[in-house]
Order: sequence, then C-alpha cells, then structure tokens
Amino acid sequence: MKKVYKYLSSFVFLALVFVLLLLFIVMPKTEYSSNEKRVLSEFPAVTFDTVADGSFGSKFETYLSDHFPFRNFFVGLNAYYSQLLGNNGATGIYNAKDGYLISKPEAFNPDRLTKNLGYISDFAEKNALNAVLLAVPSPGSMLEDKLPKVHEEYADSKAFALIEENLTDSVQFTDMRDIFASSDEQIYYRTDHHITSAGSYLCYEALCNALLLPPVDRSAFHVETSEGFYGTTYSRSGLWLEKPDTVELWKDDSLDVTVWVSEDGSENEPHDGIFFTDHLTEDDQYPVFLDGNHGYTHIHNENADGGKLLIVKDSYAHCMTGFLASHYSDIYMIDLRYYKLELSPLVAEKGIDTVLYIYGIDNLSSDSNIAWLA
Repeated sequence: MKKVYKYLSSFVFLALVFVLLLLFIVMPKTEYSSNEKRVLSEFPAVTFDTVADGSFGSKFETYLSDHFPFRNFFVGLNAYYSQLLGNNGATGIYNAKDGYLISKPEAFNPDRLTKNLGYISDFAEKNALNAVLLAVPSPGSMLEDKLPKVHEEYADSKAFALIEENLTDSVQFTDMRDIFASSDEQIYYRTDHHITSAGSYLCYEALCNALLLPPVDRSAFHVETSEGFYGTTYSRSGLWLEKPDTVELWKDDSLDVTVWVSEDGSENEPHDGIFFTDHLTEDDQYPVFLDGNHGYTHIHNENADGGKLLIVKDSYAHCMTGFLASHYSDIYMIDLRYYKLELSPLVAEKGIDTVLYIYGIDNLSSDSNIAWLA
C-alpha cells in the first residue's frame, strides 16, 4: 500500500497526460476562436524539408497550443491566476476598474512619429490641401483613474508634445485630450481599444470646428443599440468573465448615402447607408461602422454640397466619418496599411481640396505605412 501511495502522484499525472492526449486526438478541431476573434492554425504539412529545417516542429507547437482540449478554460484560468499573484497585465491587458480592459503602453518611437509627421505635412503641401490632423489619445492615458495602482507609464504626453513641435503650419492639429477629460460620457469601450459613438461625436464636433462646418445637432439622431459586444482587448486578455459592451448606432434618417469598399479603389458593389448591420450578428461588431478595415472606402452623398474630402486613417476614423458624411458630396477614406497606390493622382482626379488625418496616437507613432504618402 505504501508503494501505491508513493507512486500515486506519478500515476495521476500520467493518466492526466493520457486523457488530454486522447481528447486532443478525438475532439473535433475548430477553425475559429470566438473568444480570441482569430482563425486557429491548421495542421502543418509534413515533408522532408519542413522536418529538416525545424519549421514543422515550430508550427506543430502552435497547432497544439491552438487546439489543446478546453483551451479557453485554461487560457482564462491562467489570466485570472496571474492576477491573484499580483501580475495584472501579464497578458498585455490591464484588468482595470469598472470592467475596463486596457492595453498596456506601446513602446514609444519618437523617430517614427517625427518621420510620419513629415510625410503628413509634405503631402498636404505638395497637393495644396487644407489639412487637419486628429490623434485620438490612448485609453490608458485618459482612464488613468481606472488603472491598477502599479502600471507602466503611457507616452501620450511625449507624443503630443512632439506633434506640437514638429507639425508644420500646413496642417491644423486637433488635440482631443481636454475635450475627453471634461466629458462625463463613456468615451472608450470597456472591452475594446476604440472610442464609442459618443466619443466619435465629440471628435466630429472638434473637426467641424477646425473645418468651419456647422455640426449636426445631437437632437437629429436617434440611437439604436446592439448588446453583447466584446472587442479587441477582451480577445487578447483571457479574462472571459468580464461583461460585454453596448454598440450605439447614431442614426440620422435624413442622411442618404451610398458606400463602396475595396482594397484598390474599385467600386463594384454599392451599399446603402453607413452602417453594415450584418456585422451585428458576428463576434466582432465594430465593422458595423463602414464595414471595418479596407484600403479604400468611398461615401457619396448627392444631397451635400460641401466638396470632396480625403481621409487618411486607421480604424478610429470609421465611426466619426459617418457623421462627416452629412457635409461632403464625396468622402474618400484611405487606409495605407492596405491601399498601396499613389494618392496624389486620386486627389487630382477627384478634385479633392481637404484632407483629414485620423489616427490613434499609438498607430500614428508606430505605423511605417504612413510613408506611402511620400
């Protein structure tokens, strides 16, 4: 009996390994993780070359990790266990107050930001465009009262100071920090890095001020909501017990627009309206705003006479661009991460006279694709 007890822990361990291995073999493999909002890896090809160069082993480890039995449970268990040990942010996401899941600070690259500001200024000057830059501050910098007491420092103040120092007079700069700080509305989603529709409306008002446009009053909108939105910070956190967000669609019934989206500027399939509501039934609801990330988006409003606008942007622009659609006959929205054609011919061909640059401050400081403006 003593010998049995002596080896009991080893037997239990081996039994557990055997059961997990058996489950790994027999359980069906899913192609997509709903919690993490990503496609899971496929079983790697087995060839002499992949085995010899080690790529098979590396890819198989990823495959094993992605399809490990009860993976979501263990990922969540590890995330909450790290918090119990006092390591809040072990997954790159802080579990903050009031249900906020906030990304840890990005590494600040002042050289990249300086270069990007140069590209932005040069493009506006080269094409003789009226230009405005709006940089959305990071959630962590604006929600510091929500963060755990021990957290890394955000570099927003350094980045915004660098913008003030390096942006030329050819581009107006719209700083949202004071406006966000003075608002009592929910500016950022709790489970996502983007700003809410209310936050986007504040940005829209600020852009209207810079562009000398009368903003559409809040009373013109009726709000429809969609529950159960889990965003990017949730999917990276492993904190599966947190409550979801609500997505608000601010609808102006007088707005009648047609939208085309593509990666290369083609306009084959028109869509009526700025909201792509099919996405509200999907895991990621944020693409309800202009269908998410595309290289090229064209919004046409035949009832507007405010000219033609170019928006060079990341995904922070999607919601606020819907508000701007009331003012311009045509808006051309370009995401340089996907659109690789020269922009100056587009400006000349379409008769564009104004450009907005709309970026989250982290992307503005790190995105090498802004160099395509040159």
